[in-house]
Amino acid sequence: MAEEPTKRDRIDGWKSIADYLNRDVTTVIRWAKFHGLPVNRVPKGSPRRAVFALKSEIDAWVASDASSIPPITQNATGLTAEPQASASASSPPSGQSVSSAEETLDSAARQSRTQTLRRRKLALYGAAGVIVTLLTWAVWRYTTGPQASRSNELQQSRQEPIGQGPIIFRGAFECVACSPDNSYLASGIADQLASDFIRIPGVHVRTLDAAQNNSERQPIALLLTASVAPKESSRIEVTIFLTNSLTHEQVWFRHYEALAMGLPQLEFEIANDIFRYLKPYLPTRDTTPFKSVWTRDPVAYDLYLRGRDHLLYPGPKTTPAAIQEFSEAVRRDPLFAAAYGELARAYTVATFDAGIPVAKAMPLVNANARRQIELDEFAPEGHTYLAFEELTFEYKWQSAEREFQRAISLNPDNPLPRRLYVALLLGERRWEEATQQAQISKSLEPSGLKADFGLAMAEIAKWGATRNPDDLAAAEHSCRSAIQRHPDDVRVRDALVYILWHSHRYDAAAEANLSMAEVMQDATAISFNHSARSILAAKGAAQYALALAHYCEPRAGTDYSCALEDAAGWYAQGGDTENAFRLLNKAIEVRDSGAIEIPYDLALIPLKGDPRFQRLMAEIHPGSD
Repeated sequence: MAEEPTKRDRIDGWKSIADYLNRDVTTVIRWAKFHGLPVNRVPKGSPRRAVFALKSEIDAWVASDASSIPPITQNATGLTAEPQASASASSPPSGQSVSSAEETLDSAARQSRTQTLRRRKLALYGAAGVIVTLLTWAVWRYTTGPQASRSNELQQSRQEPIGQGPIIFRGAFECVACSPDNSYLASGIADQLASDFIRIPGVHVRTLDAAQNNSERQPIALLLTASVAPKESSRIEVTIFLTNSLTHEQVWFRHYEALAMGLPQLEFEIANDIFRYLKPYLPTRDTTPFKSVWTRDPVAYDLYLRGRDHLLYPGPKTTPAAIQEFSEAVRRDPLFAAAYGELARAYTVATFDAGIPVAKAMPLVNANARRQIELDEFAPEGHTYLAFEELTFEYKWQSAEREFQRAISLNPDNPLPRRLYVALLLGERRWEEATQQAQISKSLEPSGLKADFGLAMAEIAKWGATRNPDDLAAAEHSCRSAIQRHPDDVRVRDALVYILWHSHRYDAAAEANLSMAEVMQDATAISFNHSARSILAAKGAAQYALALAHYCEPRAGTDYSCALEDAAGWYAQGGDTENAFRLLNKAIEVRDSGAIEIPYDLALIPLKGDPRFQRLMAEIHPGSD
């Protein structure tokens, strides 16, 4: 059997097996001894519990006629006895009642044990002194040695709240036998549960590769995984697993089944069941925090899940499709707070990858984010996208900072608000804070490209202010490490070009520019960069910069590396001040997102003594909202 299905199929310990069968432990042990219940013993020396069983084998045993026990069926919480209409209806084939049959088995078992005990009595008495001595030593060792701290911590975790609260690592949500039309179900449920759990006081939800906590007292760490399976007659089955991240032992699971149209209620039930399981771990023992944010419309909820699935890969087709799904969801349910938050997110990315003009998209970001906050003041998404809109479109820096800080306080484990907050901190030249937020964002999403890019930009800006070689080395290391992990991404390559250019390694910068064009598979860009390298060799860095400015300006808005502010920077590096200011004014006029980089862009240093630059600064960062 493959390893992963075995882990999901396995039940460890008599107590867990008994819970699965909805019987007490003694009854299950008796079934294993006299009725062939398939229970296996773990090899000696294993750190796991002494016995285990496989759910598939138990289910097959229950379905067979080999056992003379009451019929058992499966419900949402596991295996349980079927409801009985009367005592006679539940009688075993022998005609005895269940209790009398069990008493007979108990009597036979007692006689067998008595005979065995008599034979071994003398030997046990002879060894008693040795055993007592060994046990005394073992107890002393266990309660005072290094094993005691881990054992005591696990014992106390159910009794004393952990100050930092439990950490839930979001693992794989597998969609079993899903068609393309319903494959969104697994990722949608995963996204929604992650959003739900941040509402539980003291709970942290992180990606599986997030940096581990290094505090003296480790919080409880659980891995959340699930299996989602659409069935016939428009039904859906969901099985949720919680695994101890330290021991890899399955600590909780539950199986659910409902009509697909009942998914909102099913997901609500799952969230509350996990909340009840987590309550003993929590610093505060609040009631369910989910009631006020649900939609009761199953169609609206399905549209919401489909929209979130579209935004997994935003683009010219998927982003407008997501906007359509979310818009229909809030039309059906005007009180659906989460759908408004997703609309704000969709309109934010639409300015980058769907060609929607900033002047049209950003007011819609603002309106939908505010509507989500109005309906659900504890939604971090609404505060995050409102902050981004206020920063990049309205230049309301103080208000944007309050919204960023509110989003971070609501979900400290979400890298998104921290990463966007970095742009604000850089614009205010708060280099240390910007670097700190970027580092935290990366620790929460180590393999995420955006986290790498945010950290690189923070380190570049810090180096521009300090001119410390260590800051330059850190920025270049971040870029090159990110390129190794994400060789096809343009943004970090563009940042590397920036580093090489401003550290006066012009040939290396030109080579990196050509590599970026090759990654983009852009024939025009490749051809231009070959020519630009010749210009650099023949005419020098200033003419190379002007050639790049003339190349980039008409591509602004369609090429990430040729934003208006970037083209203005190349003009400035080439000594063409007038064209540089023309493009900077245009960037502010159209609210190009790169305009907020003007205060710290190293390429614009040649312009800083000009009064026009100070006027631009005052417009971008007026100092008061």
